[in-house]
Amino acid sequence: MVKKLKKGRHKRIVISAIVFFTLLLLNLSDAFAENTVTYVELPVKKVRQAYSNWCWAAGCESILYYCKNYLGFGREATQWDIVKYIYGSYVNQGATLSDIQRVLSYYGVGSSRMYSVYGNTITYGQICEQIINLRSPIGINVPGHFAVLSGVWQYFDNGSLKNFVLVMDSAVGYIRTIPDSELRDNDFDWELIDAIKVYKP
Repeated sequence: MVKKLKKGRHKRIVISAIVFFTLLLLNLSDAFAENTVTYVELPVKKVRQAYSNWCWAAGCESILYYCKNYLGFGREATQWDIVKYIYGSYVNQGATLSDIQRVLSYYGVGSSRMYSVYGNTITYGQICEQIINLRSPIGINVPGHFAVLSGVWQYFDNGSLKNFVLVMDSAVGYIRTIPDSELRDNDFDWELIDAIKVYKP
């Protein structure tokens, strides 16, 4: 009888715990939904660069995959194909923005540099225009690295609007969430140097 009572009490505790954590998750989900103004993440391919200097090739692979499968133009290619196209062999070399544009063009994707409408760096509004309205990723050049800006997230925190960007970082092979201010704060960590938009040629 005592065993049955203990078993029943244990069962009730487990059920109560499940209900509690379910309600907690629902509340957190509601809080996220209430505070979020905009959340758009384009399903670019998550690619980890094979070699230390292949961020540009991995970024191109990610962009080409998205254009082919979600925008309906261009052809897919691996980072290996891309490096071979530019250098003729599999060398561990970086590339210029012009090289990246050559790659995109060769595989059927148009691109052009983005220029700021205000100040030295493209604005958050320009980023949102590409991501939200045009559903188009942005290739970004930051100090010593090339990455793919693939999403935006805006939310309110204590009445203040926070702007973030989502970046496919081939150094790690997954999406990073970075404050927009990080792109323009002159600390040389994710400092936005150049950006290219892509489109149907």
